Amino acid sequence: VQAGYSVTYSSLYVNPDCWMFNLNHPFSAWSAYVNNVSQWVQVSSTKNQVWVGVITQGRPNFDQWVTQY
Repeated sequence: VQAGYSVTYSSLYVNPDCWMFNLNHPFSAWSAYVNNVSQWVQVSSTKNQVWVGVITQGRPNFDQWVTQY
């Protein structure tokens, strides 16, 4: 997520590798504190913008990924 975007989580696993998420980052990804289907991430822009898509990617060092939107 680039600077200027607000990020809110349903929960957060407290580990230095789990609080940030960027595509193709070699070792970090958001990871929820609890493992259930009610976990979410919300990204908001501080400017009026048109969002044209969402890209997700699995966690590089664990077998974890988004399965539903």
